[in-house]
Amino acid sequence: MIMFRLIKKLFPLVLIIVGSAVSAATLPPTKPPLVLQSPRQPADRMALDKGVPQAALDRLRQGKPQSLIVEFDAAPVDTAAKKQQVTQGMKADNPFIVNFKVTQYADMKRRALAVLTPTDYKTETDYSHLPMAFIRLNSMKALDTLLAQPDVVRV
Repeated sequence: MIMFRLIKKLFPLVLIIVGSAVSAATLPPTKPPLVLQSPRQPADRMALDKGVPQAALDRLRQGKPQSLIVEFDAAPVDTAAKKQQVTQGMKADNPFIVNFKVTQYADMKRRALAVLTPTDYKTETDYSHLPMAFIRLNSMKALDTLLAQPDVVRV
């Protein structure tokens, strides 16, 4: 009796699901809706892929400097630090490993920023214990040059 009630309640739902599947299978495929997008410069793709806000790109094109947080690739440093932890039998970073990370992050930032001239950017805040820096970029060219660096993950 309980099974009959359950089937009676679920039967309309089964009909809807089956009917939807059949009608979807018999309908011709529809074209995706046309989405109008503003024309983008080819360089925008890389900038947008690396997280640069469109508003920042627009302002840089207008000649207005922008301050952005730049994230550098921490993976090689983290891998080397993890090996040190294992070698020393540690479960967390000790002062030696923290100092190692700070030194490696500084080297990475120096390498990535070395391709820019002093007039291209200004480091407003360097987060020494993180693979990040708050940088004021003065031109679109400076941003494009920075984004092309392999150590730059996201902006």
